[in-house]
Amino acid sequence: MRSWTAALAALVAVVGLVAGNASAASAHGLLVRSDPAAGEMLAASPNAISLWFSETVEVEPGWVTVTDASGARQDLGNTRIARDDVLQVTVNIKTLSQGAYTVRWRAVSVDTHVVAGAFQFGVGVQVSGDGGQPSGGASPIEALLRWGAPRGCPPTPPASARCTPPG
Repeated sequence: MRSWTAALAALVAVVGLVAGNASAASAHGLLVRSDPAAGEMLAASPNAISLWFSETVEVEPGWVTVTDASGARQDLGNTRIARDDVLQVTVNIKTLSQGAYTVRWRAVSVDTHVVAGAFQFGVGVQVSGDGGQPSGGASPIEALLRWGAPRGCPPTPPASARCTPPG
């Protein structure tokens, strides 16, 4: 009887921790704005794409990509955090001709959740824009599993112990 009571107490403690941290776990880094903005029509090619997040994020080279209508990459693969603004992520791009371009991004929030999104902009043409907000959200169980997973790895033990972050 005593072991059953101890097991129940442990379960209640775990559920309490997960429920207490669920709101914090769902507060992932959000894309706040971009330059160019989603759906913006530019008269000329920008030199770079910049993204601003609601909190600091981690990125790796190639985590922000810019593709043309045929799917060819137009970014230089040098995704980085701006030196003068820790909320800004920038990637340089080639000189773009008239057309529609898609920006796809991913980053790791401070809560170790991978956030991602995509949007379009146009050079000399109008486009729809399409979102930009993070994909997915953490359930309380995912939040508990992520707590012990290496940064950037999926919360699926025991595989997370052998995971290398995306890149």
